[in-house]
Formats: sequence, C-alpha cells, structure tokens
Amino acid sequence: MIQRICALLAATVFLSFAPASAAEAPPTFDHTAVARATIDNVLRPKTRELAASARELSEKVSATCERPTRRSLEAARRAYKEAALAYARIEMLRFGPTREG
Repeated sequence: MIQRICALLAATVFLSFAPASAAEAPPTFDHTAVARATIDNVLRPKTRELAASARELSEKVSATCERPTRRSLEAARRAYKEAALAYARIEMLRFGPTREG
C-alpha cells in the first residue's frame, strides 16, 4: 500500500513539472480526484483495519486481566503488535480530523 502511495506521489510530482509544448495547452491535473482516491482506497480501509485491531487488542487485554494465563498474555501481545502495525500503516497520512491533536 505504501508503494501505491509513493507511486501516486511520484506521478503527481512528475506531471506537475512536465514541460508543455507551445502548441498544446498544459495538461490539467485533478488534485481532488487524487485526494478522493487516496481517502477511499487507502485511508478509510486502513482506518477500519486500525479500529478492528484496536477492538481486538481491547478484548485480549481484558481477557488477560480477567484470567491471567500465559496463553492470554501471548494473545494480548500478538494483538498489541497487530494494532501497532495497523497504526504504523496510516500514521503518516494526515487528513482532516487526523491532523488535529
């Protein structure tokens, strides 16, 4: 997914600096479409994944607190790692309310 974002940003930069010939009008770039596609195809799905992994983490930690066993502790640790990875996948995307705070 990060590779898609990098490719999208590279294409944006490349197209914004491409020289236009005198005979043709410079190409227009639809920044709104790029933002919308990024939100719909990256930010929303990855945010849903983060929410699901956070719920899973909460459940596993609660289970560990209620009945502390080696198995429940390992499950909580795995859930923590998954939640951390889910957060890491979107932390650099600062759109809308995620920019606040």
